[in-house]
Amino acid sequence: MYPLRANDNSLDSKFLYFWILSEQFTKQAVSHQSRTGIPKINRTQLESTSMPLPPYPEQRAIAHVLRAVQRAKEATEKVSAATRQLKASLMRYLFTYGPVPVDDADRVPLRDTDFGKVPNAWRISPLDESSEVQTGVTKGRRLNGADVVSVPYLRVANVQDGYLDLAEMKNIDIRRSEVARYSLQLGDVVLTEGGDFDKLGRGFIWNGEVPGCVHQNHIFAVRAKRSEILPGFLAYLTQSPYGKAYFLSVAHKTTNLACINTTKLKAFPALSPSIQEQQVIVDALCAVDGKIAVEEAKRRAIDSLFKTLLHHLMTGKLRVRDLDPTDHSHSGTAAG
Repeated sequence: MYPLRANDNSLDSKFLYFWILSEQFTKQAVSHQSRTGIPKINRTQLESTSMPLPPYPEQRAIAHVLRAVQRAKEATEKVSAATRQLKASLMRYLFTYGPVPVDDADRVPLRDTDFGKVPNAWRISPLDESSEVQTGVTKGRRLNGADVVSVPYLRVANVQDGYLDLAEMKNIDIRRSEVARYSLQLGDVVLTEGGDFDKLGRGFIWNGEVPGCVHQNHIFAVRAKRSEILPGFLAYLTQSPYGKAYFLSVAHKTTNLACINTTKLKAFPALSPSIQEQQVIVDALCAVDGKIAVEEAKRRAIDSLFKTLLHHLMTGKLRVRDLDPTDHSHSGTAAG
């Protein structure tokens, strides 16, 4: 750790802080360890680092602008975190009492299961009675001599808890005859088979975002029989405390890792209220997810704005001037 501090009145400490966050500072002062590739501050490089030094009032103005953007991002993150907590509480309530007003919850007959209390009126049956489970394509197979096509495929990295991250999609070669076998269909609930404990059984609904997409073997595609269980209800059920408790109870566990197989997934004791109740639950949780998505989009936009402003302000492409005529600080370059 190398403490840095401004040693005279020509450098504002907050401006120095934001300079350290900039790409220009990183290029000058940060190196990577040859064996591990881990970035670290190189003291020799740090001591020879140079930085732009606009007039002192402008430094303070730059720091003020960047801190304002930071505060906006922090506020958005707090709203997002609070909304996620709301979703967690709402899921616990809905999958314990059903879609009833809070004042009526005490009057809902409940029954105990190995994975928590649930409404007594809800049917419980193995998942394979209300859904089909499709396994995915294995990467790295030998396809010599086969009629091969390259298609986009869904990886574990794309499947998050409650949403899909499709920003980076990759392709895989498979036999043309296998395309239909491994293709995702609209409304499939895609679930990861394992990884870290928090990744076990995570997933959400495939809405056909990428045409002709297949899925890898570490992801299950669960195809609900919609007359019995709605895809949205099933997706939220797997995210719920009830679903997570089941997956953890049957998973094969090693140090910090867990996984489930097809047999365990098919045996998942799916809860089945009426289709009308399922739809009310889905609508309520979708509304919260929509709020989360809005806040996350804001956070990404603000983060992008911060990085852009930081770069332009620290390179002088954008100037923020304090119009104080009494200040006569000089512009120049300060050695680190």
